[in-house]
Amino acid sequence: MKLVNIADEGTKYKWQLYDLYDKAFPEQEKKHLHVMEKLVADGKMEMLAMVDEDEFVGLAINLIDAEQDRALLDYYLCGMLMDCNLPGFAKQLPKYYTLNDSLPKHYKEALILYRHRYSNPAVVYDNAVTNADYQDFQKLSASLPDQKERKKQLADTYGNTYWYYYQYNAKRKR
Repeated sequence: MKLVNIADEGTKYKWQLYDLYDKAFPEQEKKHLHVMEKLVADGKMEMLAMVDEDEFVGLAINLIDAEQDRALLDYYLCGMLMDCNLPGFAKQLPKYYTLNDSLPKHYKEALILYRHRYSNPAVVYDNAVTNADYQDFQKLSASLPDQKERKKQLADTYGNTYWYYYQYNAKRKR
């Protein structure tokens, strides 16, 4: 397997990427890909095709000077959260942020959820307040057997959390 810079190799791998994206997300816009292309054109990111025997098998992203562009970095991290890619998010976050109580709210919530959903998390983040809120979210969820009532009650109390998004709003493979 080798990494090939998509910008250097022309459009062959780019179109293979678009084909894979269409298969994985048939109803989605290609907004993420267009934003990434603009970032590549602006010199802020490299898109690297993972190639095995001349076939595109995946995408690697290299953020260039991410510390200089916090908005780009947050776009990248939030994209992983929107895709419910908790392992990828947990792996990337410590490269750019110190794992402490000053993290953005949804980043803390995602890390707490990651810790509870995976038996051997690569990153362990603990925040007593956020963890207690997550436990309350879980207790309320478990106490309401009717699915519609559960969703309504959780939305009233936790509708602005990542946990609620992950459970009810995310379009992910289950």
